Amino acid sequence: MTSNDIKQALKKYQPQLDQDYQQKLQIAKYTNLSDIEKSNFLLNLGFGQQNVFFLFDGNIQHNFDNDKIIYHTINCLDKKIDENTYTIVYIVADHDGSKQMKRFRKMLKQLPSKYFIQLQGFYVYAANFGIRTKLLFLKSKRERVWYKKIKFIDEVEDLLKIPNFQASWLNTFPKQILTFEKKDSTLQIKQSQSSFGSHLNNQKLNQFQIPIVIDYLLSYFAINTDRFLIPDIFRQQGSIIDEEQLQQMLINENYEYLNTIEDVRIVCSLIKKFFLELAEPLIPDQIFQQICIKIEQITPQTEIEFLQEIFEQLPNLNLKLLIAMVTFLFSVGSYSEFNRMNMNNLAIIFAPCFMRAQIDQSQQNEKIGYQLKFLKILFENFHKIHPQISFKLYLQHTQNLSCSSNINNNSTGTESNIKKNQKLSSLEDEKLVQFQQKQK
Repeated sequence: MTSNDIKQALKKYQPQLDQDYQQKLQIAKYTNLSDIEKSNFLLNLGFGQQNVFFLFDGNIQHNFDNDKIIYHTINCLDKKIDENTYTIVYIVADHDGSKQMKRFRKMLKQLPSKYFIQLQGFYVYAANFGIRTKLLFLKSKRERVWYKKIKFIDEVEDLLKIPNFQASWLNTFPKQILTFEKKDSTLQIKQSQSSFGSHLNNQKLNQFQIPIVIDYLLSYFAINTDRFLIPDIFRQQGSIIDEEQLQQMLINENYEYLNTIEDVRIVCSLIKKFFLELAEPLIPDQIFQQICIKIEQITPQTEIEFLQEIFEQLPNLNLKLLIAMVTFLFSVGSYSEFNRMNMNNLAIIFAPCFMRAQIDQSQQNEKIGYQLKFLKILFENFHKIHPQISFKLYLQHTQNLSCSSNINNNSTGTESNIKKNQKLSSLEDEKLVQFQQKQK
């Protein structure tokens, strides 16, 4: 993309951007930025053949508000990029990485065209698949200009492959980045035993051979039908602090704590997080590779045969969990007129949760397309393969749990829970029929 192409793409926004930028420059001169200047959030690594390298550490970003971040950034970059091209290396935050990346993108959108024109490369270090997918689907013209210059880096060694990057600059990187491979063995053992981040074979399972933590997270919706109605429940994120607290409670098997959660988005975030942090993806890499090879040749007449072949290859635990999740997603999608989560939106959200094969950037668009196509085929044909399976199995299981937990209580409370589950069960049947008719 040439400088003229960039100017044309930004033409609509440029006058207002320039005016706002000049105002920000003036404000920045009179703003106390000493705390962020000392923080190493932004480091000038040095020059490499008239190209300036800047390091942004997302792990420090959360300490400062958006205004300070942009004032400090333009103070450091404004003069230098007038005469030089520049490169950005951005370190994704270990915690809350998606939110911090979103804030960083918001800051970039406020910069005038010279920042886009002079940018040589934008390297994103340690981005998970969820962040990569979100960056791929940028809608803003300004952000798409940035995306064309983004390259993802997963290993420290890859930093040295950046053109004109000097090995001595690694000394300025945070120590936790350079030693990330040398984890404490006791921490690794603890992670392997956790309900988050471990292999499916290490999970505690319920009577349906589904991880207990997922069973409780899904049953959270079965208890109260209103929880299906919250708009954008799987798009938006709730309180990070509350999410981390709930996750720790679930790791400690304090499942009753779920009853105190009022924000549905927190539970939705943990459902996605469970799959994103599995030691091996729900659809293992080798099976996903088979999907990529065969899916282009699939016709409507061969879709069911294709799915059955994939199901036969999946490990038993993986298959059962996949079936359980699809039935749950159908329940979510059946309320799409309220929650705006139709099956297409759910496919986009859960594709990187279920499949995350290691890919390089040149193949990224193609692989994501395969993921979405596979889930679409799965959703369209699921009830042809499993006509008797629905989320009601979980409703029945939730009912049993409710009866057991209330066995010492009066019968009125238990009967109330049973009636609520039966009401949702019949409502789900009605909604599912309506949804299927809409898809025809």
